Amino acid sequence: MRKHLIAVTLVTAVVGSIVAPTFAGHAHAATRTNAHPAFLDKTRFVAHLGVAYFAFHHWVWNPYKAGAFKSGAKDRIKNMIKGGVALLVAVHEVSVARDIANKSSSKTLKLVVKPVNAVYALFGKVGNELKKGVLNVADLTNLNNLTGTISSAVGGIHDIG
Repeated sequence: MRKHLIAVTLVTAVVGSIVAPTFAGHAHAATRTNAHPAFLDKTRFVAHLGVAYFAFHHWVWNPYKAGAFKSGAKDRIKNMIKGGVALLVAVHEVSVARDIANKSSSKTLKLVVKPVNAVYALFGKVGNELKKGVLNVADLTNLNNLTGTISSAVGGIHDIG
């Protein structure tokens, strides 16, 4: 009888631990929204921009400088597809970073929203050109310059207010 009671107690505890988060999720949702609104906003912002910067430089800018997108280049189509996918990733990451900055109460992040919006728009333009198989060198160079400027600007973001 005692073994049966222990088994029932253990099963009840396991089932309760599995089911409880489902019911508790609604109760905790209200308290989570009341948490500090800028919790790790700068860190998340920088992380998302870092991923975008890496994707752009590794699969778009560096292959471009190496001539991988030129007509007649070896694996040109493959490199353009990789570049296009990298631009999609970069656009997504910049979009997430932009949303974080817009929703944040951080004055520092509010200051960088405008240049991030410019990068987002230019990423979209370059991505649309790559879909057509066209690579506008001026836009790509401008995008590299903008990403470099923002990268250096946000490099010290944790030191600022």
